[in-house]
Amino acid sequence: MNYFEKIWQIITKDVNNDNELKKPAVIIRCVAIVMFFYGIFHALMMLYLKQTAISVICAVFSLGYVLVFYMAYNYKTKICYYLEMILITGGVVFAVWMFGWSTGVQYFIFVLIVYTLVTSHVHNIYKYLICGTLCVICLVLYAISVYKVPNIVLDDSILHVLQIANIITVCFTLTVMVSLFSSDSLMQEEKLMEYNRKVTHLASIDPLTGLINRRSTKEQIANLIDADREEVPFISLAMGDIDFFKKVNDTYGHEGGDEVLKGLAKLFLEETEDIGMVCRWGGEEFLFILPGMNGDDAFNFMEKMRRKVKTITFNLNKQEFHVSMTFGVQEHDFRDTIDATIDNADRKLYIGKSSGRDRVIY
Repeated sequence: MNYFEKIWQIITKDVNNDNELKKPAVIIRCVAIVMFFYGIFHALMMLYLKQTAISVICAVFSLGYVLVFYMAYNYKTKICYYLEMILITGGVVFAVWMFGWSTGVQYFIFVLIVYTLVTSHVHNIYKYLICGTLCVICLVLYAISVYKVPNIVLDDSILHVLQIANIITVCFTLTVMVSLFSSDSLMQEEKLMEYNRKVTHLASIDPLTGLINRRSTKEQIANLIDADREEVPFISLAMGDIDFFKKVNDTYGHEGGDEVLKGLAKLFLEETEDIGMVCRWGGEEFLFILPGMNGDDAFNFMEKMRRKVKTITFNLNKQEFHVSMTFGVQEHDFRDTIDATIDNADRKLYIGKSSGRDRVIY
């Protein structure tokens, strides 16, 4: 761990109070550090200008930020917030009163507005009142600077240096505050989005087989039907049913039935990869979606599938067995509804069942 990482760990250390949030305290500490060095800079600048009394005042303000930094570990965050607000506001008022509007110190009012919104625990209406008060303070200071000659008139070169220092400090402070405030929010938002994706995925998946479920299948078919006809000129559906599945459950129990469903689902996923989709339609029924295949192509594909199903050997309690399936194939007529095509495939499936099973009907 390098030196900067150690410092960052100290700055981001949690508060010693279970009822306090960490993030506002970290923002308060970061602002205190920035303002401490800002005060030291001005103390040295005033010494250079031989304004010893003002230099001492700047140093006192810097010590105030040291106190806030310390308190942000051990006292209530709200106390630290108000103390830091008083220090910054007091510094702005003092600087405008002494040097006028041209130093740019009034920019810190914008820092205070953002600071209030990201660290204060009070109700939103009080936040808006505080921000409104800061705006009024800024307007009053501007009015005073218009009619009042600064107590200390600075050279243009010094004013330029102070303007640059204030702009840099304000921009840096705002960047730090907003980054710290938004980082956790963005992280939580990403976690929520990922959680929603997982929930959506789980809601569309059959938990036993890992295949998409009935509801999701209709959405997939609708998307294919809405696709460009040059891209998807044909869509065929095939409804498949395991032959004598009740006998499998009666002989090998529901555990055996589950093994059959999972084994077949694995085969279907492998065979339809990059070709089409398959879903568990319900019970021992499976629906195949075959985009780009006309009825003849789908028939040939499902005939190969039928033969492969019979080659799978299931083993349960040292007993080996095989199953067969019957399929009904229907090419989708784009003038018909999805449900009509599914019903036709299902009707052909039952024709196959009634004519001996273990076959594909088109």
